[in-house]
Amino acid sequence: MTGSIQSLSINQVGDPADNPKLEGATELLFGFSVVLEAKEFESGRKMDILDENGTFVAALQKNVKGNTPEEEHSYSLIMMDGSKVLVPVPYVFPSAAGFTVNIDEKANVEIVLPFEKQKFYYKVSEPDVSTAQNASPKILEQHELTSEWQEFALADDQCLGFYNKQNEIWARVYKVPHKNEYILREASGEFSSRLAEGVLYENSGNVQKSTVDYGVKDGKFLVKGNFECDLKVEQGPAYQKISAGEDAVIIGTFNGGQKIGVASFRELGKVKDGMPFANEDNAGFNADTMVVGDGLGSHYHGALASDFTVECILKRKGDFKKILDSAHEDLVTFVGDYVQLVEEHTYEVENGLAVDDPYKLKKISVPDNVMAAARIEGYKLKVAIVGDAKVYVIREDEIVYESPEQTWVQSQLDLGLMTPHQALASEHRNVVTSTMANYYEPVFQEFDLQPRDRVLVMSDGGIMPPETLVDCVQHQTVENGLHNLMTTKTEENNIPGAYFSPSDKNGDPVRIVSWDNTTFVLTIMD
Repeated sequence: MTGSIQSLSINQVGDPADNPKLEGATELLFGFSVVLEAKEFESGRKMDILDENGTFVAALQKNVKGNTPEEEHSYSLIMMDGSKVLVPVPYVFPSAAGFTVNIDEKANVEIVLPFEKQKFYYKVSEPDVSTAQNASPKILEQHELTSEWQEFALADDQCLGFYNKQNEIWARVYKVPHKNEYILREASGEFSSRLAEGVLYENSGNVQKSTVDYGVKDGKFLVKGNFECDLKVEQGPAYQKISAGEDAVIIGTFNGGQKIGVASFRELGKVKDGMPFANEDNAGFNADTMVVGDGLGSHYHGALASDFTVECILKRKGDFKKILDSAHEDLVTFVGDYVQLVEEHTYEVENGLAVDDPYKLKKISVPDNVMAAARIEGYKLKVAIVGDAKVYVIREDEIVYESPEQTWVQSQLDLGLMTPHQALASEHRNVVTSTMANYYEPVFQEFDLQPRDRVLVMSDGGIMPPETLVDCVQHQTVENGLHNLMTTKTEENNIPGAYFSPSDKNGDPVRIVSWDNTTFVLTIMD
């Protein structure tokens, strides 16, 4: 970490008689750093960020418990609306509000104010009891391990946790979607084993100096042992999602508990048609599917469409193609209703009537979006593409699968009328020939995966050179891969950057890029 350490005891501001909200708060100073050691966040204590009026901006809280080992070694960034964003360790989080949060490998936190444009304050507070309780996973059932076989039929969004009598987690079992298989994972991440149907692992060895036997029969996980242990069936979220406009990172599990991450950042300061250039991406994952939706139109209407599409895909189960087709049909209905509503508001404005949304005074664009989705069934990858969002598979140091693009530029490439270099630099690279609400012509493909393959779903796939993409994620963890994708320097590529981060070893600002509001979903096959 860089910069001078600003003591917790100096620069105290705020008079209770003047502004009680700032009582005990400390001002963030331009050009200096505030460094809080990880122990400052023990027992659920949190750090609040306030503006000069004492209004809550965000809070950072260390996760004491979590659904996965990754969550237990992470922070939660609490937003103004109360939503939480999982921030892994280590990470650099450039906030749209104007400050940067750096978390190092030891979970120490550094707050930096890189721009002298607005005052911010921080203060460390004791945990809210309700928040601490909500951090624990939802327990559906609890049993004690016995010397007799016990059976557990887990759903895709459930897992079985092994806890010692001090309530410390040491392993979890996850169901593999679409297969009668389970995966046993130690909480340390050092060991995982795929358990096939019909195989019992008796006398399987010592776990915490005791014997545990397990296996799979008729699609159910079986277990017995000779030591004290609580077995807890835990409920995970049906799906997790990042919404348009969030600068966020979520790390979770899917496909039998393997790690997955979503990252999205906005590009600041860009204006189009007199309005701020918006991030209209929505993205997320459920037990077996990764999806990114990218709104069209550069107005907030596109964000509505991509949000609707992603929700439809993540909430539904069943045949992959039928899910996508039904999402298209529902979006067309949604768009029709939305356009009619906007037209009614436009009529009211033209006749001097009040309107509660200034965006409706702007040029009306029909809500629409492109998308890319990837479903993993065992080691079979099923891909659905509409427009220019992309799916990649990176194996070692090369891209072994790249989904097709439905764009005007790609059509020129296919006809031999444009070179790859011209395509990357073309101002028409975002002109798509298929969308979810109009000209709907999805492409479905399949690909065979191997262990350690990196599967990446992203919006605006054509903007990143393939060699750069490989360099970012090869041999990397999910967290580090996402960090590389979001912070790669791009002066040599002549692509405009979004943020300036004070992370250079000499203290000089380093230009990093958000790839024109690109969103990434990344996982690594076991």
